[in-house]
Amino acid sequence: YNQIGNNDIGIIKLVEEVSLDNYVQIACLPSESLSLYNGIEASTAGWGYQNESTNVLISFSLHNVKLSIYDINDCIDANVTSFMESYGKICAGEINGGKGTCTGDEGGPLFIEQLIDGEIRYVLVGIISKRIGCGRANMLEIFTNVQYYMSWINFYL
Repeated sequence: YNQIGNNDIGIIKLVEEVSLDNYVQIACLPSESLSLYNGIEASTAGWGYQNESTNVLISFSLHNVKLSIYDINDCIDANVTSFMESYGKICAGEINGGKGTCTGDEGGPLFIEQLIDGEIRYVLVGIISKRIGCGRANMLEIFTNVQYYMSWINFYL
């Protein structure tokens, strides 16, 4: 654990196979080669708060939202990353606010749809890490960049 948000990633290796169905699917991992996601629309999902003013932590349904991916310097300009290093991060959100992740969503996915071997697949590009508030205007969110850690992930898998 790193309190300022660096290296905000972990691996859990399962002993048994997971049964796949309509509700449980596998997300692909990105390649180790550098990919820039700036300008791409991504999706995120979580069970957390729906807004900052709620006092109910657990949602009874999984919520998802589409966010735009920005250059990490846009997050630095918005003072979101002033408390952490910018390496290994993806910046996403909506400049005008109104949608984003919230308390309880940390550790959830940021994924894109990508054509792989002729099929549309979900690729895990980020992990929800840090934000200020929930979907605030001019407050982009920080996600751990999974591609940045692929050599580390492959070493342990």
